[in-house]
Amino acid sequence: MDPAAAFTNTLMTQVVARGWTRCLPAEAGCMLLIVATVSAIGLKGKEMWDHIEILWQQSKNYRPSLREQLAIVEVEHRFKKVYGVEYEKTVQGVVGLLVKLGLVIRYGAGEDEVLDIPDILPCAKV
Repeated sequence: MDPAAAFTNTLMTQVVARGWTRCLPAEAGCMLLIVATVSAIGLKGKEMWDHIEILWQQSKNYRPSLREQLAIVEVEHRFKKVYGVEYEKTVQGVVGLLVKLGLVIRYGAGEDEVLDIPDILPCAKV
């Protein structure tokens, strides 16, 4: 298995094992994978943010089934109840949420800014 696939597999295992699938809103889960992708290929600064924006827009093309839509609403409700955190459903808003939750680490600023995923994710409050 190539290193990027192994990292994604490990990340998804942690997301499930640490309870995030029960309370992390869909757009935040999607953004977590986007950040993991740009981090794995070593992007930073404006180039990183440009790629995040492109991937974010592409993710909006997915149309969930009715069953998935119901699950998304349930998870969002659980997230609001447990965390009580408001956030904007924009690239910056969702990345900020992930940083606040400890699921993404932000280093540097400007052209040296880097987003990364911690080796060990924090546990969700569920």
